[in-house]
Amino acid sequence: MFNAYQLNDVSKLYDFIKYQKDQKNKVYSWINIKDFDHSIFRFNWTIAPLAINSYKTATLIAALVVSLIAIIALVICIRKTIYFNAKQIGILKALGSSPLQISISYLAYVLVIILTSVPLGWIIGLSTQSVFVKLFVNYFSIPLYSFTIEPFSLLISLLIFGVFGIIVSLLTAIIITKQQLSEILAVKQNWSSSKFINRLKRTWFKKAKFTTKFSLTLASSGKKNIFLLVTVVGISTMFISAGLAIPSIAFTIKNTYYKSIKYANEYNYAKGVSNSPLTKPTINYWNGQKQLDESILSTNLNNEELFYYKDPTAYASSSYDVNPFPKYLYKVEKFKNNKNQDLINKKIAWTLLELIQNKDQSTSSNHTNGLDLLFTEMFGNNLYNVVGNQFSIGVIDQILGIILNSKNNLINENDKTTKWTDEQKDLIFKELTNNFTKTGTTAISILVNDLSQSNSADWKTKIFDAILKATPPYVSAYIQQPSRKEQFSIGYNVQHYIPNHETLTTVSDINANINQKNTNLVLTGIANNQSAFIINQKNANNLFVDYKKLLALQEVFLEKKNTDIKLNDQFVLYDSKTNTINVPVLPNKQANAFYRLNNNTNILDISTSSKQFFIDTKNGYVNIPKHAWIYDDLNFVNSKYYKSLTDQQKQLISKNRTGRNSKAVVNEDIRWLDPYNLDNNKFTLKLLYEQDKYDNDSSYDKKDWDLLNNSYLFDDFTYNNDFDDLISSYIRPYYEYKNILLYIPQSLINLDHIIHQIGSKKSKDLLKNDSEWWYKKDIEYNKVPKSVLKAWNITNNNEKFLMIRPYDLRYTLPIENVYKSGLSNLTAKPEYWMYQATKTNNTNGLNAVIIQKDAKVKYQNKDLKITAKPIGILDSYNQQLILVDQGLMNLVLNLSIGKKIGIKDNFYNKETIIKAGEKYNNIVSRFDRYDYNQINNYIDKTNNSKEFNNLLFSTNKPFYQAQFLWHNSKYSNIEEALDLTSGISFIPDNAYNGFYILNGNGASSASGSDDMISSIRYQNLLATSKTLINQITFIAISIGMLLIITVITTSALLVMLISDIYVTQYQQFMILMKALGYSNYKISKYAFGTAIVFSLIIWALSTAITWILITLIIQIITSLGFAIPYGFSIWTLIVSFIIVAISFIGSLIVSSNKIRTQKPASLLTVSNE
Repeated sequence: MFNAYQLNDVSKLYDFIKYQKDQKNKVYSWINIKDFDHSIFRFNWTIAPLAINSYKTATLIAALVVSLIAIIALVICIRKTIYFNAKQIGILKALGSSPLQISISYLAYVLVIILTSVPLGWIIGLSTQSVFVKLFVNYFSIPLYSFTIEPFSLLISLLIFGVFGIIVSLLTAIIITKQQLSEILAVKQNWSSSKFINRLKRTWFKKAKFTTKFSLTLASSGKKNIFLLVTVVGISTMFISAGLAIPSIAFTIKNTYYKSIKYANEYNYAKGVSNSPLTKPTINYWNGQKQLDESILSTNLNNEELFYYKDPTAYASSSYDVNPFPKYLYKVEKFKNNKNQDLINKKIAWTLLELIQNKDQSTSSNHTNGLDLLFTEMFGNNLYNVVGNQFSIGVIDQILGIILNSKNNLINENDKTTKWTDEQKDLIFKELTNNFTKTGTTAISILVNDLSQSNSADWKTKIFDAILKATPPYVSAYIQQPSRKEQFSIGYNVQHYIPNHETLTTVSDINANINQKNTNLVLTGIANNQSAFIINQKNANNLFVDYKKLLALQEVFLEKKNTDIKLNDQFVLYDSKTNTINVPVLPNKQANAFYRLNNNTNILDISTSSKQFFIDTKNGYVNIPKHAWIYDDLNFVNSKYYKSLTDQQKQLISKNRTGRNSKAVVNEDIRWLDPYNLDNNKFTLKLLYEQDKYDNDSSYDKKDWDLLNNSYLFDDFTYNNDFDDLISSYIRPYYEYKNILLYIPQSLINLDHIIHQIGSKKSKDLLKNDSEWWYKKDIEYNKVPKSVLKAWNITNNNEKFLMIRPYDLRYTLPIENVYKSGLSNLTAKPEYWMYQATKTNNTNGLNAVIIQKDAKVKYQNKDLKITAKPIGILDSYNQQLILVDQGLMNLVLNLSIGKKIGIKDNFYNKETIIKAGEKYNNIVSRFDRYDYNQINNYIDKTNNSKEFNNLLFSTNKPFYQAQFLWHNSKYSNIEEALDLTSGISFIPDNAYNGFYILNGNGASSASGSDDMISSIRYQNLLATSKTLINQITFIAISIGMLLIITVITTSALLVMLISDIYVTQYQQFMILMKALGYSNYKISKYAFGTAIVFSLIIWALSTAITWILITLIIQIITSLGFAIPYGFSIWTLIVSFIIVAISFIGSLIVSSNKIRTQKPASLLTVSNE
């Protein structure tokens, strides 16, 4: 399989594909097997010929039109020549020449065309082959520099201009020359009178000057030629305008299609289970890869090249707040005073600093120090369940950064003999990581499946070799640079987010009634901190809902309310009379056209579905209410750690900490938190309190809880009373998996089946001790959280409840072993109730306790109705896009609206910097050196403090910038597909239930055969699409230019010919006017003034008619549901006017050249010959 992944052994690739086809259960692989008819390679045999043939058809039609006009011009030219040579023809006929003999002489026109124009045009066409090939080479596999001589096109041209030209020329000449000699010699002046022009002269121009009336009189007498001239001008204008419309619309599409779009790539992720707290993704805030690539440096230490970041906080950027290792450890140290009494000193320590400083200390039986602590206990406790965790090499190299950028000896501050030089620091780091090769890679091998084929002794190389095996070849090309190796991450349901450059969204398929039709459509929820779209302020004000109102709406989804909720005091978000939620939506122009939406169109009866858990009951499988789950935080709020805080701190933390920001629990006792609002990365299987074993005891609620040594802690925040802004930060213990509770009414279920003691493998004697229980039966009604009672809609006071701890390892392990768990979790592979309850291949022949399936979303407010109303239009066309506020979209999907606050590495005190190259303690270092921050400064800080801002990833409106935990899509403004090239986030292939147990042979989910795949279900690389639009625009412009050149050439030719006929009619009059002494300007004004005015009017009308017709066509297409961006570019009017004016005026100038330049006497002589 490895050789197949690398695509370097064809036989292995074929064997692997055959193996994959033969498997009943899908084998995870990035290789996606498709038959030829469904692969992209078919396009070279389908779309390529279609595109090329379409282009060929367009050019042939253009060529035929030109050929037809050329033949017509040839006929006109021959007629003019015959009448011009009338006297000579008369003499020849008088001498006895036949019409055929005379007509043959006019074949000279055809002969000239055949011998010069046709070969020259054919040669020019051959020389431009590569130009036209380049129009398609970006899309199809076609030869770029091939040169093909195609004689068939030459034969066709000779046929059209040769055979047809000869026939047309002969027929035209014979028809005219066979007339009577008197008819040929007769001077014909077809004067007429125009009633329309005469009426203008008598009405509108009644009081006009003589020159104007005289010009109108001349125009009236030659109405046929004027009509012919302006008609040709009008038709030519329509052709020219239509030709110019192609590049104009192409430019408009290029500039408008993505006009309001800022994002470059779109990713759709696997959707979580809406009534399972742990299926939400975890968010990693970072600044992206570009600046990391630019900031990595190299030096030589101890004769080896060392890569390092100038800023030491950069090492773990891709995994800083989502890796398995806690930021802080709770330390309990014993020491003796002068009276030999044991005293206890409690403190909070930086985890990585603690590992460095205790590298040489011996370990006790229950606790470990140094890197053993990092890779055994923390991996086993935090990564075993692989919920919201990821790992990168940079996570370990943080230790390198701490050592290299430290001012003083971190190992022993009292050591005055060992100089803390760069070389010494490097040796210390290597010593620290020596054991990592033996212990750490065991844990990593489980994470990435297998490291057995790597023979390297270097831990980095081992890990990187494993990463390469888990990635497709195109990704490995991105991770060859040192910075990419540091940052490339492998994780489980973790998603990266770059503030101000990316937008996390919630997308949902919904069903609704639009214009009395049942319609399926997609809503895209975006937050008001989005950076993916350009939305004008008016639409933004009417679209986005502030967080305070979102919480009020969340309460509506839980139960009916008696008061309306309005947005901007106008738009009714909740109508209490009808119990209806009205959702403001912003469709783009494509969606507006497709669904026929407008400001008066309501999207009614909205319903949607989601993945949900169902539990086996006496009445079959029943949906588990979302808030049947709850988190019990009693051990924290009853802990001595919590009670040691000030009253003000406790008051804030008790009611306004994370997890309380939910209307489901806001009125509950302070012990209860909403688990849907808690960061998955901050859960641990480790028992953090000495009294955790007594959580089933009747005195559980009254105990004081002691934090154990090396308990994990993290930064949390308190909110204001409206939960829409941060008040302060504080440090608290991790959440425990075992404290996620699921309550079930006992009257609904078969207790023994649900508890599933058979799968526990615990002896009956052991289960006699309630400390071994992962459940609790017969809980009285008044002991159950109110949110749970409302969720199950239980009003019977006599109802008893079963409480399950679904993720408690006591399902498999004795309580004492749970306390000692760590890396042993990865080897002993203990299971918990949730793992067994969701097994689809139940070994005991029983129904699975819990199943997952798609189902219609239902709310606790059972009669709640959802409608939507457009509040504007987004100026984009790229897809049928309908935007909605993300928080409101989450509520419609019955998802949480909890947010994750981004934090950054605040280990280093940047104010104490000793810059690289400066001397400190008589040592000059290559690296910047810092003191580290004291954790006591961060235990409790208000939002105005320096420490508070140092902690936050986004210091400007941090709550506003925070992202919703629950989302399933992302727009990225970064052109590189970072979600594909900066890491891989896995989830189970078939059914993600919110956990995925690692074991010694890779991993296993509840189904027992569910392989891991990327959490990205679909990606749309819009940057590529934009490039494609630009290239298509170029093709459209090329085709448009081809048509324009054709139209210009033919139109100019026609205008010139007709203008020459027009001038010929007025030739004698113009000569007479010149003989009378009139200037050329006056003569031209009298002869052409009216014709020019009429032509100008016709040009304007023809241009307007052309664009009206184009608009009507586009409107018809839009009415069919496909919107096309178009606009009237002013340059098309200017170019059209210039082309027509040059053709028209130029032809008049050329035709009247002799009259304007020669003397009247010579002109009269020529005229009378």
